[in-house]
Amino acid sequence: MMIRHFKFLLVLVCLVGLCTFMACSPDEQPQPGIEEQQLQKLAKVWVANTVTLNGVAQTGYENFRLSLNGATTSPFPYQTNNRPSTSPWPASGTWKFGNDPLSKLARDPASTQQLDMIYTVSSTELQLSFTFSGTGFSGRSKSVDGQWVFKFTAQ
Repeated sequence: MMIRHFKFLLVLVCLVGLCTFMACSPDEQPQPGIEEQQLQKLAKVWVANTVTLNGVAQTGYENFRLSLNGATTSPFPYQTNNRPSTSPWPASGTWKFGNDPLSKLARDPASTQQLDMIYTVSSTELQLSFTFSGTGFSGRSKSVDGQWVFKFTAQ
């Protein structure tokens, strides 16, 4: 009878140990934070589909490209290609997430020309909205003041 109780106790201890071991999860990789998730969506080459200034469609942006890079630490580099003769975009600079990484970016945050932007992004589409004040880039003095909306598709 003592042996039977001992076997029962041994089986019970083994089952409790096995259940405890199975309840322990393996070292799980931490889920990426919000900025990392957004960075995975944003860091690519974007091709302009439509561009408006104060609600009016703009020409000259048919081949405009915006490359957002996320391979370094913030602030991240960006580069533009095929800008029209006057644009609210410089050829290159840096960007970082704003106070709400799900909807806000800051272009050229370390400069006096910091520009706050509102964005929406999916894996294939990006929309940037911002109010620009000043002369455009590309060496012209023409003003490009106003509310800009850029809609892009991932290349």
